Amino acid sequence: MKPLTLDELRELAPAFVMGTLSPDERAHFDAAMADPAVAAEMAPEIDAHRAAMDFLASSQAVTPPPSLKARVAQRIADEQSAAARLVSMHMAETAEIQAAEAMTPVVPSSADPMVADPMVAPAPQPVAAPMATPSAAGPVIHRATRTPPYPQAPVRRAGGVLPWATAGVFALAMAASVALLLRTQKEVKTLRTDLAAERKVVERITERLASRDSTVNALTSADGDLTLVQLVSNAVSAPTMQVFWNRRRGTAVVHASGFAQVAKDRAYCLWIIRNGKPQAVAMFTPDAEGHQLINSVAVPLDAANIAAFAVTEEPAGGSPQPTMTPFLVGAVAPK
Repeated sequence: MKPLTLDELRELAPAFVMGTLSPDERAHFDAAMADPAVAAEMAPEIDAHRAAMDFLASSQAVTPPPSLKARVAQRIADEQSAAARLVSMHMAETAEIQAAEAMTPVVPSSADPMVADPMVAPAPQPVAAPMATPSAAGPVIHRATRTPPYPQAPVRRAGGVLPWATAGVFALAMAASVALLLRTQKEVKTLRTDLAAERKVVERITERLASRDSTVNALTSADGDLTLVQLVSNAVSAPTMQVFWNRRRGTAVVHASGFAQVAKDRAYCLWIIRNGKPQAVAMFTPDAEGHQLINSVAVPLDAANIAAFAVTEEPAGGSPQPTMTPFLVGAVAPK
């Protein structure tokens, strides 16, 4: 059994990992791998193919693009054409070698007793003995015709090369498929990331449009019963607040600006002073620039009993009563 070279082992490694070697190929492969030096040389190659197989087995299913099937089919067709060209070139090479061997001059062996001088080649054609004639000296002796033994050149067989060519093409096709799968997964991941980002943008735009619609709705549906309450403070550089109160529908749009940031467990509270008692109607925290727009604040319909709006800082969970003196107050003008 002729031992396999390292190049031949590398060609057979993908099929060995997948268990698709023929019995003869597997026997050759196992015999070569019995050598510790060869096994150590091939270990990284086999580990790499096993890692690729494990990755393919554990990778998540993705929806390939419609053009993937056509590209894979074209790639397989190209690999098959390349394999056919390799086989054709090998057969032509084998035919040329056999033709050249047939035309090689025959050199007789120096051990042949029919050759008197080993440096002189005999005639290429066998020479028959002359016809014997009777002689008085004795009986007729017939010399047998003899052909010198010519050495036979070994003939190369083409059958042992085809399995290596097939294994090489298979390995190339497998590597191309793995690369194509990885590239497709990367493209799908990028598309999913872009789609998620676009969805977030759409959601933010939708929220802003809904907020704007709610604001416009609250301001335009008052039919003359829209009251603007301006909350002010005597402090310098104090925040400001405007309450657009739709008395008819019992809702209000609140715009706050210039508010300082508060701790995570704190928030601002908007109160109404109704029948002489404070009543919380909204809790809010400003954005990074100190602004906040509240589109729908429920306000009781008995507007005649509401005397003012006020703002305090309270615990984030709210408070039944103000825990501090309001720093913003806006009186409701009688209607």
